[in-house]
Amino acid sequence: MKNYRRRGFTLIEILVAISIISILSIGASQVNWSRISEAQKIDSYRGDIKTAIEEVRNNALIGKWIGNTLEVPVNWQIDMTTGQAGWLRTKYLLEWAGSYSNFDTINIPSDEFYSISEIRCLQIDRSVNETISGTVTLSFTWGTMGIIGCSDSNSKILEFDLSYKQFQKSISFHGITGTIENK
Repeated sequence: MKNYRRRGFTLIEILVAISIISILSIGASQVNWSRISEAQKIDSYRGDIKTAIEEVRNNALIGKWIGNTLEVPVNWQIDMTTGQAGWLRTKYLLEWAGSYSNFDTINIPSDEFYSISEIRCLQIDRSVNETISGTVTLSFTWGTMGIIGCSDSNSKILEFDLSYKQFQKSISFHGITGTIENK
């Protein structure tokens, strides 16, 4: 019988070593997928609200008509409320109508942890004039934009914080240029 010297590792030994290294690397990484998912939810929520504001701003600027009658609203508005189970409602006013008609409403899910936690009225230099708890309105009339609900008429920027669980994001609306920024 010949005596063979062992010169390497067997296939079984290599597979066991790779398995142990894989298990250790998975345990060491500890990726928190639920936290990543929650961070994406606040980004999606912010995107929905930003899209609603942009849609109303653009409708007002281009003079979009409503329905089959081709009537163009004289004013578009967006109402926002702070707090849990609040809402963001867009509405328009036709020249002959005496009251506003709802265009769209984004309800803040009451069964979740979403909220518009704070609304701030800022001056052009971004210094805070006041913090609003309640309702504030963005108004668009034929290219003119305004903020209703801030007690100081020098408030030209509206900034509001959106919250979901421990995450917080902000949106800023500039009342002169009409730009909307994520913060």
